Amino acid sequence: MSILKALTYQQNTFNTDKTYLHFLTPRFQASAHIIAFLYQEPSTVPVAVVKFPRIPGDDQRLRRESQNLKLLETFLTLNDKSIPHVLAEMEWQDYHLLVQSVVPGSVLERSDVKKNPGHYIEKMVTWMIRLGRISKNQPLALRDEKIDEPLKKIEYWLSGLNSEWCLSEKAKESIDKIRYAGLPRIFEHGDTSAPNILIDDQGHIGVVDWELANPSGYPALDLFFFLMFVVIAESPAKQVDRELEKAFFNNNAWTQPFIERYFRELEIPLDYVRPLFVLCWTRYVASMIDRLVDPLSTPAMFEKKNIDWFKQNRYVRMLNASLHMHNFVIE
Repeated sequence: MSILKALTYQQNTFNTDKTYLHFLTPRFQASAHIIAFLYQEPSTVPVAVVKFPRIPGDDQRLRRESQNLKLLETFLTLNDKSIPHVLAEMEWQDYHLLVQSVVPGSVLERSDVKKNPGHYIEKMVTWMIRLGRISKNQPLALRDEKIDEPLKKIEYWLSGLNSEWCLSEKAKESIDKIRYAGLPRIFEHGDTSAPNILIDDQGHIGVVDWELANPSGYPALDLFFFLMFVVIAESPAKQVDRELEKAFFNNNAWTQPFIERYFRELEIPLDYVRPLFVLCWTRYVASMIDRLVDPLSTPAMFEKKNIDWFKQNRYVRMLNASLHMHNFVIE
């Protein structure tokens, strides 16, 4: 039985003769999924999105996305079109299929951001504040793997760079301020950049791909990652580092009003801007280690092979700057 027949049989709402799938393989190497848009003739607008793993049985992240979306629906109404809604799940041969509603709009491209960065930042910040408000929950215990594990990975796999730049030691000192602050947790997306942000004809924001999301995440991390995306989008390649410095490591940084608004409306003291900023890039550096580490490597082998790359990596440079530069956007 084909995927299409399995879908039409399971849903019992689509006419097989008038239904077709358009497959899309994400161009990002790290993507673990194949995506298909489901159409019903004569409409040229898809009626559903079907996701399934590239490798049969490799469905852990897909099932996590399903759980996250179902939990999101407890905060947002079914009429909310800014996120996908789970329509069905089924098994097809050795694949787990996740059928979602279509989020209206097209991908917010770098060229769009470059034309009017303030407009899109304002819309995205508004959306993040809304999600933060409705998903706020109580802080977890002081022992938190979302803090502890990234620090351990940097210390273990990048011991030489860590010694040279004092990354994990200074990061732990900064992040410990969060650990004891009792900050609220919010629903964190985990990858707020293209191609996961959509914009429709009315200017409404949509956010897709919730496999990395955390229902008890930390506030502001999605904001910092999105602001970095904006800086990269509107800057010539050779000027990105300088523009990032102007955006975040400057007492008159243009990102300041957006960051202050987010913290003010979620009632988070500005004292925690830098610690949360440090946590953001600590976690992204750790995620890059996860992608590059070879199970057979020792830390010495890993660092020898990757040290030059890590020194130039933008996440590492952002982490290093956040630990050592004095003119941070908000002190």
